[in-house]
Amino acid sequence: MDKRAFIKHVRNWEFATVRTALAKDPTLAVHVDKSGKQPLHHCAGINLADTKLPAANSLKTATALLNSGADINAVRIIIDNGEEFQATPLWYAVAWGKNFELTKLFLTAGAQPEGRMWAVAWAEDERTADLLHSFGAEVDPVFHNQTPLLEIVKAKRFGLLSWLVAKGANINFQDPNGYSALHFAIKRNHNLAQIKELLRLGGNPSLRARDGTTPISLAKKLGKSRVVQLLESFVK
Repeated sequence: MDKRAFIKHVRNWEFATVRTALAKDPTLAVHVDKSGKQPLHHCAGINLADTKLPAANSLKTATALLNSGADINAVRIIIDNGEEFQATPLWYAVAWGKNFELTKLFLTAGAQPEGRMWAVAWAEDERTADLLHSFGAEVDPVFHNQTPLLEIVKAKRFGLLSWLVAKGANINFQDPNGYSALHFAIKRNHNLAQIKELLRLGGNPSLRARDGTTPISLAKKLGKSRVVQLLESFVK
């Protein structure tokens, strides 16, 4: 079968056709296209909600590929702001496919969960976060000099904040400039409830950045009197 046609069948989760093609030519399972993707990447990257197809079709398609030798941890290198990001089928299933059952299948089949917490933290997907964590996914990986926790706080996406802290994420992680989640919450005009949540979870209002700035001094400089009062009430 033509390789482009095969990828199309994979992306449509046409598992019966995929099985037949693989029976004739198992090497299709490890074909690498011009973008660096293998069929398993394509299978996993189809958004479950958008396709309107049952998740079972994705599982059957992926299983056919795996049974024919597809690498569960095949890497597609993506250059992200000058850094190499290793995109695996698992990452596509989590970040693009948002396919819980396929994610579970990949993990059970031996997919490495390291570095996959970013996507679920951003999506505020606690169910998948629990699944990844149960397979050993790190909650505090560093990429682009920040952690998933710091990224979601900067973006005001607090859905998994408590979960991350409960699982061991460092709420006082500092970027190369020494800024923490609390620093950014004040710089980016987060509301009082969000700042209070950071404090409740252990954010340090006296933590110093490299320029000597603390969350308290920063709030004072910006004239945020109510924020200053709140921060000072958490000083030990």
